[in-house]
Amino acid sequence: MSRPAFLDQEAPKGYVAGIGRGATGFTTSADTGAVRIEDDIEDDGPKIDDDSGLLARRGKGDAAEEEADKIYEDIERRLLEKKRKKNEQLVERPPSDDPVSQFVDLKRDLSQVTRDQWAALPEVGDLTRRNKRMRLLEKQQQRFYAVPDSVLTGLGSSQTTNFASISQGKDKILSQRLDELLPQAQGTTDIVEEQDSDMDSQIADANRTRLVLNSLRRTAPNKASSWIASIRVEEQAKNFSAAKRLAVQACQKVPQSEEVWLESIRIHQKSLQSSYECKSIANSGLKFNPKSVSLWLKLYDLESNSDTFTKRKVLMRAIENLPRVPELWKKLVQEEENGEEKRKLVLKAVELCPSDWDLRRILVSLSDYKESKNILNDARKVMGGNPQLWVTAVELEEKHNPEVSETKLVSMMKKGMSEVSKVEESDHANVDWIKYAMAAEDENYLKTCHALTTAAFHTQSEELLDLPGWIQKAQDSSKSHKNTAKFIYQAIVEKFPNDIDIWLLLFESSKGEMPTLVQHYKHAIELNPGEELFRLMYAKDLWKLAGDVGGARSVLSSANKVLPQSEEIWLAMAKLEIMNQQCKDAGVIFERALKEKAKDSPRIWYKYIHYQRYMYYKKELSSDKLIEIVEEALNNFPQNSKLHLQKSQIFSSDVNDHQKARSALSQAVKICPQSVPLWISLSQLEEMQFKNLLKARSTLDLALLKNPDSDLLWVHKVQLERRAGDTVAASQMCSRALQKFPNSPLLWVEQLSLITKSSQKKNSFLDALQKTKNSSEVLVAIGRSFYMEGKYSKAEQWFQRSVDAESENGDAWSWLYKVLGSLGKSDRRSEISKKVDSLYDSISKGFIWIKCKKDPKNLTCSGTEILEATAKAI
Repeated sequence: MSRPAFLDQEAPKGYVAGIGRGATGFTTSADTGAVRIEDDIEDDGPKIDDDSGLLARRGKGDAAEEEADKIYEDIERRLLEKKRKKNEQLVERPPSDDPVSQFVDLKRDLSQVTRDQWAALPEVGDLTRRNKRMRLLEKQQQRFYAVPDSVLTGLGSSQTTNFASISQGKDKILSQRLDELLPQAQGTTDIVEEQDSDMDSQIADANRTRLVLNSLRRTAPNKASSWIASIRVEEQAKNFSAAKRLAVQACQKVPQSEEVWLESIRIHQKSLQSSYECKSIANSGLKFNPKSVSLWLKLYDLESNSDTFTKRKVLMRAIENLPRVPELWKKLVQEEENGEEKRKLVLKAVELCPSDWDLRRILVSLSDYKESKNILNDARKVMGGNPQLWVTAVELEEKHNPEVSETKLVSMMKKGMSEVSKVEESDHANVDWIKYAMAAEDENYLKTCHALTTAAFHTQSEELLDLPGWIQKAQDSSKSHKNTAKFIYQAIVEKFPNDIDIWLLLFESSKGEMPTLVQHYKHAIELNPGEELFRLMYAKDLWKLAGDVGGARSVLSSANKVLPQSEEIWLAMAKLEIMNQQCKDAGVIFERALKEKAKDSPRIWYKYIHYQRYMYYKKELSSDKLIEIVEEALNNFPQNSKLHLQKSQIFSSDVNDHQKARSALSQAVKICPQSVPLWISLSQLEEMQFKNLLKARSTLDLALLKNPDSDLLWVHKVQLERRAGDTVAASQMCSRALQKFPNSPLLWVEQLSLITKSSQKKNSFLDALQKTKNSSEVLVAIGRSFYMEGKYSKAEQWFQRSVDAESENGDAWSWLYKVLGSLGKSDRRSEISKKVDSLYDSISKGFIWIKCKKDPKNLTCSGTEILEATAKAI
């Protein structure tokens, strides 16, 4: 906004600020300072002597008057003395209320302000009615007016352009931009000043260094390091002409030093000199140093890549002077394109440089199988302690003899490792054979990789064997080199066949190769016939990965014969038939299992009853028969809380007799008072079916007396109050519970669900995550909060964190599946579905997931079907 013109004009005569709006001027002591009382009568004339004229004394005066004057003088003197002592006793004078005295020190400091600082002070600006003017300006900017047709017509017909207004607008914009850049310009000036000071110090240091190096060059002119240091100093100072001049002098003073010639070439290259001049310097240096490999290679590099003839000519000249330098021969071999000529060159190079392995390796690659074996045998006489020699020999066998047995290759590597360890300058313990194995895998020499890992592991003595270290090596290489990791595990189980954990790692590393995996399972079962886990995993992988249901059935049948008392095998046999819709065969298996373990396994009874409930749902079993089976199970195991819970569920859900369900639960909590699920079921039955909230509350209170350390009971108490509509009581109850169980994820989930204000949610989320250590339940609750607000992308991130933190949480997978559907990510949903299907047996958490999974109607459902059912339920 431009400055109003009236502010720069003189005020009208008689103008009083503010008088138009009724303001009156006034002055206080704060404005003028302390009041000073002065005599009203000014003494303009000469001072009148009271002792002359009409008032003159006629005598010496009265003695009484003189005595009175002395008394007054004594009083004044005493008062002054008293005041002086009082001032001396004061440590610090109290601040004066006088505004003038308050700013004395500040006024004194103004004397130190420079002219530039005075000039840099900003203008005060126009503050008159600023807020009101800003509001009016905003209103004006927000107003819109309809343009008359006459104006539009005039604009359309006008052909002239007002260049003056355009120029003024450009000047105004430029002025604004310059004003904005003023602080930046000031900062840039400061930086430049700092850089100038740094530059000054660097120049001073460079000058001192020059003096020192100049002295060194005079005292020791044949010392190459002094010349090179001088060149580097000038280079850092960007004084390339001086650097080149010093380089020329150095080459003249110390011509036998190859470092000086190389430095001269480098500085000439850096100063953008032509390659011809650099080559001339190199040739001059070679006249004095014909045995310098570095100078020959530098001259070779200076030649153009397209001029292969000249480059080869340089190398041939170099080899004439240095025939036993492998680097020169390797460069010459690279320049040769003819295969036969290249082989002749390598043969000559090997003859002159017999201890160089790279030349022999090149010769092997250019020779056939028989010649390569002879070359390696000759190399073994010269360099038998070189690990690469033996690795190349094994790779040669694998390449030219694909049917070679791995046993033969392992034997070759063991022999090679033995020879390597015998050489004095070679330390077998320091040779990283796994590194060579990974390199062989990269080149697709898998048999060589297997031979290396197996031989390396088995050649170590038991005293020096570091088993955890080998396992760590396998785990480190499993991501990029799966075969190397697999071969390490395979070598370990060969030495430790009864180590279950290593077998499991081996199975996991072989999941992508079904024939190899089957072979490992058979080998593991053969070495560990009493281990039921191997048989169960074998059957499951045959069923899930290979789709071989018959093979899985055969494995479990043979396992049942070997381990007839294993309830896991009995249940796996029944599950296989159920999931493949062979329910009658599953019933036969259950009956056989109960004959074997009727008195020993309540778990088999539990699974059998669950199966029978499914059959009742399919109307293939009567309710009386179902209740009879439950009663028989309870007669065998009267203290089993899960069987009591099943009985109540049959009455409430299947038979629909809630009174009998209440009776069964009431009796069950007396027999099993420590079973929290029984108390919760009884409370929910009272609330849902009998609508008796008082009885439901008292049931949970009694359960808490029996189980004071159960946070789950508190969770259901809070949920009960929420369903009753009393959120205040629910919140108070949740706070009490969190005081007792501050780290309970389930209680924190309830606490978060009770928060309605968005401003309070963030802090509560942080507290919950901190207290529960990023529990998956809390992560799900946070994601659910974002989902309810319609923030699907954020919700997806939190659900993904939850499944990453704990893959056993079925509710987390269901929420993630649901939110992906809301986002329309069908491909990701398919991936999640496959993942859940593979993890189905291990997912054991989540209230809604478990409820859907344990529903008898879903007995034959797959993991994907349970996932979809749970996603709908939540």
